[in-house]
Order: sequence, then structure tokens, then C-alpha cells
Amino acid sequence: MASNNYYYGFQSKTKDLALIEPHDEECVVDRHRCLVTKIMSEFQEYLNERSNHLLGYPSNLNCNHLMDLSPLLGFLMNNVGDPFQESNFGLHSKKIEVAGLDWFAQLWKIEKDEYWGYVTNGGTECNLHGMLIGRNLLPDGYCTHQTNHTTPYSKDQEFRELSGPLFSFKKPIGSVSVLAHKLLGSSMPCGVLISRKMHPTNFSTNIEYIAALDTTISGSQNGHTPIFIWYGLNMKGRTGLQKEVSNCLTNAKYLRDGLNKATSSAMLNESSIVVVFERPLD
Repeated sequence: MASNNYYYGFQSKTKDLALIEPHDEECVVDRHRCLVTKIMSEFQEYLNERSNHLLGYPSNLNCNHLMDLSPLLGFLMNNVGDPFQESNFGLHSKKIEVAGLDWFAQLWKIEKDEYWGYVTNGGTECNLHGMLIGRNLLPDGYCTHQTNHTTPYSKDQEFRELSGPLFSFKKPIGSVSVLAHKLLGSSMPCGVLISRKMHPTNFSTNIEYIAALDTTISGSQNGHTPIFIWYGLNMKGRTGLQKEVSNCLTNAKYLRDGLNKATSSAMLNESSIVVVFERPLD
């Protein structure tokens, strides 16, 4: 297949990706810059090709709306520490982060003064933080092997939540997380964790280095991903997300029916986009 040939073609060039120290001579510098630009151009073509043939990973690959934010890539933004507290590092997007968190808190029916949360680096960090809360609240509790990486159950919950909430903080739950790069669309993996405000307080730490409390796992937080989330929510809104969920559900049924017509055994649960079919022999 053409896509596979291109994929392995680029992979075979990895030996050409070794870093080369630039020199002071102007002609050498220009040649070096041209080489680096050529490599990045080829890599972009590789990404375009692979994006057109990606199947099986639950991610929204349409991130074109984020191109409007490209000037922000010229800035370092570190949302270090607790998003609800200022730190001594002035380049951050914490106010935008909290605005996005407020949106999800409203979606999950918890008052602003009753919740705590932050934008994580992905689903595993969300799960780890949820387990950390559980460990402190329930020292004799337990977790399953499904708490690491995303399972079909957690992917179904995400889509059903945005198409019509089946759970909220009105029920006896401690925390909820959602991955923004799956449905909303983000060029960087990121997640949103919301918990009851009382839960993280027993392991928050005052960090002298940043002059603020830190209740997060990673400490330094990506300052760009909260902007991606905030911007995506503003551009699409809840109605736009519901339409995308509806399209995803329709596409999943279309795939299931097409596979079954082709004599393949395919299954699809209600309100799910996970189409299960037999693994091909090749």
C-alpha cells in the first residue's frame, strides 16, 4: 500500500535525523537550515499521509481550528502548581484553564465553590490522580487493572456524557475525567480532571520554589493545552459537540453494518462508537 510504503520510507530515513552542530560559516549555516527545513517538510507529509489512514485510536484528528492559535507557540507557558493559585512564574494561562474547568463543572452539575480540578497531560495522569484521592480517602480500597490507559468502557462513557449526561456529582462520585484530544480535538494529548474540593486538600503541598500550593502530580503543567480546550469549547459549544457525537455514533453504525454485509462479524453496543470485529489473519 502507498501509505505503508511512505511510512516505512520515512522510517528508513531515521539515520538522517541525527543532530548536526551548525557552523559559523554563512554558507554552511544556510545549507544546514535548508536540510532541517527539508526534513520537517517531509515529516509533515508523513503526518498527513498517516492521518488519512489512521484507524482504531480514539482521537479527533481534526485540529485545524487550532491553527489560529499558532502565534502562541512562540511563548513558554507553564501552569505550574495549583490552577486556582498564582505562582511566581508569570507566563501561564491559569485563568483560561479555570474558565474551561468551570464549563465541565457546570456540565457535571457541581458548584464552582465545591469542586477542584486541573488540565492534565492525559488519561493516565487523570487516573493516577483519581487513585491518589481514593488511596487517601479509602486506605483499604482497591483498583482494577483497567485504571491504566483507556478502556472501551471509559471511551463509551465520554461519548455518552457529551451526548446526554448519565452521571454527575449529584451522585456519590469522587472525581470525573475526560480526554480533550479524543472528541474536542487537540494537537497535544490532554485531559480534564474534576473532583470534589474537599478531596485534594489532604495532600496539597506548599512549594517554596514556586511560592504556591501544588496539588497536581506533574507539578509543571502545559500552559497551551488549557487554551486549546477553552478555544475548542468556545468554537463548538455544547450543541456543536452533541452534533459531533451524533455523527460519530452514525459512523460507527455505518461501519458495523458495512462489516456485517461483508460477512465479517462486527458488534456495537448501544450509545457506543467502539466497533468490535475479528482480527484479520494478515
